Amino acid sequence: MRNKKANPACEVLEIFSLNLKYYRKVAGLTQLELAKISGCAHNFINDIENRKKGASFETVGKIAKVLNVEPFYLFINPKDRFNGENQKLVGYLNAFNRNVNSFIENTVKELSGNNDKHKK
Repeated sequence: MRNKKANPACEVLEIFSLNLKYYRKVAGLTQLELAKISGCAHNFINDIENRKKGASFETVGKIAKVLNVEPFYLFINPKDRFNGENQKLVGYLNAFNRNVNSFIENTVKELSGNNDKHKK
């Protein structure tokens, strides 16, 4: 981090840009590849990584999906990324996310089954 008295929004943008670049490289993607897969312009990905632009929640979600990470990973301060407490929190959040996804999938299946019964 550059300046400890930095504007909080600037700090969030810096954390996001550093994480985007980190997880993009972990995924083995170039900026151009990430841009094509996520539906973003190449210069937009470059601008994010160079702290010139931020991204909407929708775009963060698309990028996170391509990078195969939960969106909140892109906002964890890199110096805290492997902190034990953060890893525990990430574990809880991932478990919660799996439970929510499972609940949604089961509810959709159940509702789909009920709709089939009503059609007869």
